[in-house]
Amino acid sequence: METGSSTFIRNLLKGRISDAYAYADTILTHETVEDPGEVSHANPTLFLYQAGYLTLKAKDAEGYVLDYPNKEVRDAMAQFVTDNAYGSIQDADGSRVRFLTALRHGDADGITAEFVILISRACYEDFDNAEAKKLGEKFYRSRLEAFIRGTGVFATPEAHGHKGRADLVAEYAGKTLVVELKMTAGELEEAADGESAPRDAAAAANAEAAAREKAENAAIKAAREGMAQIHEKGYGKAYKVPLLLSLAIDEGIRGIAAYMWEHGETCALAVLDRKTGRFVTREAEPREPRPGAATDDNGGSGPEKRNELTWISL
Repeated sequence: METGSSTFIRNLLKGRISDAYAYADTILTHETVEDPGEVSHANPTLFLYQAGYLTLKAKDAEGYVLDYPNKEVRDAMAQFVTDNAYGSIQDADGSRVRFLTALRHGDADGITAEFVILISRACYEDFDNAEAKKLGEKFYRSRLEAFIRGTGVFATPEAHGHKGRADLVAEYAGKTLVVELKMTAGELEEAADGESAPRDAAAAANAEAAAREKAENAAIKAAREGMAQIHEKGYGKAYKVPLLLSLAIDEGIRGIAAYMWEHGETCALAVLDRKTGRFVTREAEPREPRPGAATDDNGGSGPEKRNELTWISL
């Protein structure tokens, strides 16, 4: 058995971590590093160090601080974690191919569809742990980053700009994706239960419709706020015709409840239909050109207006 093989590492990580960067900046005691003993996978951190997947970064009073030695290893770990989340390499590879195709064509709906699937693959213990630690958007951002890095795309979390930090920036084949995440506090879960216990069926239906509308409005507001922040902070100004994507994540359903995208002068907003479990485009119209706005490679101002509804199955 080749303990350093990708298959062995992938299996070692299965059921242990859902965050590809969980082992970065971890600490091993002085005694463990200086006298590691036999190779063993009982201690994953020690094994990854012995196998060369982690290296010494610094030394302090507690022990040695470890980190990934280079981008290649970090991306490989991201790929292993994603493979495990999908249950099979084939399913993970299929999702990666669809994501790259969507990114290459500036297809925000296609990109978001893969993000929805990725998030839904997380087990409930991961969500419970993230909520207990109050990780919020950091939990979701790390999953998206790991997935993107696992495709071989260069991804930067909390990308610094001249006015702030974008949650995530990905660059591939001359294309740039700028992602902003906004959390909503479980409105859709509350809407599913209704706000009260009406006495008859008609009242119950009306209460459910009202709760659903309230939930959708909250998600739409969050998606709009994310896009407004992208523009106010200038997250996309450093790139030529970037695809801007704002994701509203509802902690109640533990997933994306709405998203808004913009590419060139075209933008749209889609919201989750709780009854069907699909996204439907609420708005699809070209933006008014902004002074000094960049044009696409064909001399136009981005994709044509989209009039049709766009459905994405969960």
